[in-house]
Amino acid sequence: KVWDALCVLLDQPGVLVPLDELRRRVWRGVQVSEGSVATLVYELRRTLDDSAATPRFIETIPARGIRFIAPVQVAGALIVVGAVM
Repeated sequence: KVWDALCVLLDQPGVLVPLDELRRRVWRGVQVSEGSVATLVYELRRTLDDSAATPRFIETIPARGIRFIAPVQVAGALIVVGAVM
């Protein structure tokens, strides 16, 4: 699920992904609680060694959604995170 969430965020870097959309795209129609989404975001941050207090990658807008805030550059089939555009 962490990989799926990262793919959703990297699909549109810098764009706020509403929590309902994240839930729909990651769990594909399976009903999950808000706690499941919060746990997923926590795991994603932990995987990226990111902090909610001082985010470098994942920014949360409370009750609205999350977005990938680090610069992203697509080079062929590769996605380079943290690249200066």
